Amino acid sequence: MEFFYSDQNLLTAFDAGLTRDEVRQALGWPSKVLPKTPFNKNEVDVFGAAMMRVWYDEKWTVEEVELYSPAASLVYRGEQVLGVSMGCLKLALSSIGEEWIISESDECLTIAGGRIKFTVPDVAEDALSTIVRAVCISITP
Repeated sequence: MEFFYSDQNLLTAFDAGLTRDEVRQALGWPSKVLPKTPFNKNEVDVFGAAMMRVWYDEKWTVEEVELYSPAASLVYRGEQVLGVSMGCLKLALSSIGEEWIISESDECLTIAGGRIKFTVPDVAEDALSTIVRAVCISITP
């Protein structure tokens, strides 16, 4: 499934402040529930065949959405940014004037003021052929 991100509407089907019930209703897909752990504020919903995970805060309001390629794709400012090679991602971001930050752990490339994080092992080693398989989007206002 193709998702779209914009600064105004955030992510397709996800507005800031949506509750768990509203997310489930908007998507209309079956989900599995991962239990709360010391690393989560609440349970996590998994939708589709490894397409996405949704994290909620203590009040069951959506906080983050993680999309996984190849089941999901993400278009950011008109550019495909998930399921593409690291080289294509950097080229796409450069073409729209988007600056990125590489984390100290070298496993995360961040854009949109930290709102969008791409998980790419050894991203700093400039492995341009590495495929971007996951992206986490903050949905909090």
